[in-house]
Amino acid sequence: MSTRPGYGPDVKLRATVHQSWSEVDPTAWDDLAQDASPFVEHAWLWGLERSGAACADTGWQPRPITLEQDGLLVGGAPAWIVEHESGQFVYQGHWSRAAHDAGLTLEPKVILGVPFTPVAGERLLHHKSREPNERLAVLEAVAKAFPHTHGLHLFFPTEAEAALAASAGLFPRVQYQYHWLNHDYRDFDSFLARFRSRKRKEIRRERAALSELHFSWVEDPTPADMALMWRAYDATVRHYGDTDRFLNARFFEHLAEHFSHRLRLVIAKKGDEPVGAAMCVQKGDRLYGRYAGQLERIPFLHFELCYYQGIERCIAEGLAVYEPGHGGEHKFARGFEPVLTWSAHAFRHRGVHRAFAEAAVREQAWVDDKMAELRRTGPLKAREECS
Repeated sequence: MSTRPGYGPDVKLRATVHQSWSEVDPTAWDDLAQDASPFVEHAWLWGLERSGAACADTGWQPRPITLEQDGLLVGGAPAWIVEHESGQFVYQGHWSRAAHDAGLTLEPKVILGVPFTPVAGERLLHHKSREPNERLAVLEAVAKAFPHTHGLHLFFPTEAEAALAASAGLFPRVQYQYHWLNHDYRDFDSFLARFRSRKRKEIRRERAALSELHFSWVEDPTPADMALMWRAYDATVRHYGDTDRFLNARFFEHLAEHFSHRLRLVIAKKGDEPVGAAMCVQKGDRLYGRYAGQLERIPFLHFELCYYQGIERCIAEGLAVYEPGHGGEHKFARGFEPVLTWSAHAFRHRGVHRAFAEAAVREQAWVDDKMAELRRTGPLKAREECS
């Protein structure tokens, strides 16, 4: 059953914290998430819980927050109570060690975000008929709902939400990812023309090495398609040691049933036999690369599945951005450009909050320097050099 922590600053807004995504109306929730990333849509979030990937047993307790006015859902947040650091991608290990050394703890904490999904987007959802600044009511409702946790964190919010959170007393923190940006490329060759000669030849050589393979895209994949995707993903996770795995076959089955309209698979075959696959999610003008795997270990296949096929699709469909996930210097070397990502944090212990806020300021200076270095040393020529 749901519990009611109280009201937002406007007495007409009624806030509810739910114990499961099954208690939240999918249609009403997705009406809040119209312009947000696909990963805060109900089917994705409910799938993580329903499959057992994000639940109490894995240390991710779902606690979605909704705000209603006169029976209409006007705001919400994907909230979770979390008791560890796995599957978060906003790295806090040094914070936890410092707190432990001081005899303090940072868990349990409340995270507004999407488990195992380092994709930026709205975390403070509000109905499009409402004023954007009413997102603050969502944040305040979350803060009131969990008085006994040690911290409140927004993971991968928009920059605007990070600034809004700062106005409410959270401190911002920055990281960076590599995204592919479509600079009106006509085709893949026009993208390659941006590279220095040596790197351009390397990419062509990588792709030529896979000439015996056939690659095809599948839209709205069937359960059988997703079973193949799971097999490839599972084989690769096992190959690399099966560490910190949360996702399971049931999650891929759920996506086939409830989320297939957002899914795009690219499948690699040698003759009639599949040898690898990658799963992307598409919404608006963005393509998101999420999972990939190989049934046969083939040199350069990862780069083709995870990078080059997605780039070609974006160019062909006029998509603006391809987000292939967190980390990876291999992305940078293949034309993905550094972009900032944000988080926002508040700790109940005032001394901890102050110390980590000061550390985040120093960290941002390092990130700023690193971003400048990456832009200066990247493999892409300036556009004026290509004309």
